[in-house]
Parts: sequence; structure tokens; C-alpha cells
Amino acid sequence: MKGFALVLLCAVAASQARSTGVEIGREAASLGENPWLVHLRLAVTNSGGLLNSCIGSLVDPRWVLTSASCVNSVNFVWIRYGAVDVFTPELVTEGGAAAGHLVQRHPQYDPVTGANDIALIRINRYVLNPPSANIAVVELAAADAEVPSSGKVCTYGADDDGAAGEFLSCVDADVSTDDDGVISADAESTIFDLGSPLVKDGVQYGILTRAGDSSSFINPAAYRDWIEQTAEIQLPGGNDSGDSDDNGDDSDDNGDDSDDNGDDSDDNGDDSDDNGDDSIDSDGSEDSEGLKINFVN
Repeated sequence: MKGFALVLLCAVAASQARSTGVEIGREAASLGENPWLVHLRLAVTNSGGLLNSCIGSLVDPRWVLTSASCVNSVNFVWIRYGAVDVFTPELVTEGGAAAGHLVQRHPQYDPVTGANDIALIRINRYVLNPPSANIAVVELAAADAEVPSSGKVCTYGADDDGAAGEFLSCVDADVSTDDDGVISADAESTIFDLGSPLVKDGVQYGILTRAGDSSSFINPAAYRDWIEQTAEIQLPGGNDSGDSDDNGDDSDDNGDDSDDNGDDSDDNGDDSDDNGDDSIDSDGSEDSEGLKINFVN
């Protein structure tokens, strides 16, 4: 009997370890600690009916910053805010099927080399009304800011079966920058964590673009001009000297800041979570416990 009890105890402990997704050296995130971080659930083409997951950061009440590799071939996106676990976010918004209108990848993004791996997602409502301690805009580093030697990396990771993790955990990692400006952090990550921000003292210095035992980041400070031109916003925390590079000078926003035909309206409950359901119907809609969300045409 004692042997059976010991086996049962070990099984429960293993199950709990899988459910939290928190690795050694990481700490489970608390609500409000990273109010700028958002979880992204995406319907993409040629996904076999499964949804993808990755991460972004809130840089404006109407815009999320992430990696272009995160939103490549996306048709529809659900954005979860204040989601220390993906099942109980404080808020969920959704983006329409015409991804070219609501998702803006850098015009010079190269999926082969990973160059200019940066993108913006326009939110269909103003998410800071009413204000919340669990949802906030992050400040982007100035164009001439020095990358710190350490920073916080938050991820959802993957479970033992290789599926997207469900619980957010964070680690304070050592950070280095090579001669080409690529930022590396001594933090493990997965493909489900692409787009995650590297943050130090409330300022974002990186966007996760390559996952693995160590994580690689692109520096968003070099793209401040492109972000401001594409989103038609003024980012806080920068300077007006125009020191950022010209990576975005040739981009054309193609009118993506034009009228969104009523996207600002409240869905009166349509912001409900999809409760982690990783399947979409053949018609391109997601079935979440009886709630079917159709793509916006």
C-alpha cells in the first residue's frame, strides 16, 4: 500500500509540473507583473485546422508589436491580455480575416534569413478603456539606447507533448549583443514564444525571433520610425532626432489606418476566450464551447 501511495504521489507531482509549465530557474508570472505582454492565438493558412500560438507586446492602446515570423500567413488572430494562463485572460480581442489590413509585417521581412522580423497587429478596439492594472503599454527603448546586460524574458513554452504551453513564466536572463546587433539571452524558449519582449525596468529592448536553448531577439529601437509611420502613432520614450535606421522608410502603410468599418464597436461578449481549443472549423471559424466566431470578410 505504501508503494502504491508513493507511485500515486509521484504521478500527481509530475502532472502538476506539466500543468504549470514552469521550468527550473523560472518563476510563475503574477497578474499585473507584465501588463504589456499579450498571448496571441492565430488561425493560419495550411495549418491543418490547428491554431498557432505566440506572444506580442502592447506598444499603443490600438497596436501590438510582435515578430513577423509569429504572424506569417495569418488569417485571424485572438489577442489575450493579462493572461498569466491562457484560460483566464482579463480581456480578449479579435482581428479580422483580411490579415493584410490588420496585420502589418515589415515590407523587407525575409523568412529565409530572418531579416526585419518584426510586425504590428492593429487591435479592433481601444483596450485601455477602462484602465486596468493588468493591461498597459510598454515603452520602447530609444534608438540610441544601449542594450542592458540582463533582462526579463517571459514565455509560455511547450508541454511534454510538444503543444503550446498554457501558463506564463519568466526568468531574469543574461543578455549580450553581437557585432551584427543581434541580441541573445540565456533563456530557453519555443516557437510558441516568438514575439515575446525582452524587457528591463519597464522598457522593451528586444523581440524574440529565434527560439531554442538560448533566445535571439531583434532590436525594436532600430525600427521606431517604421512603427510610428505604419501605425501613425508617437511612441513614448524616444527622441525626435530621427536616429533610428531607415528600415521602414520604404514601407507603405497602404491605408491600413483607414476606417476599419466599425471594428471599434464593442462585441458585447464576443471577447470571450476560446478556452485553449486548438481547432478551427473548415469554414475558418473557431468553435469554443458553442461560440462560433466567423472570420470578418
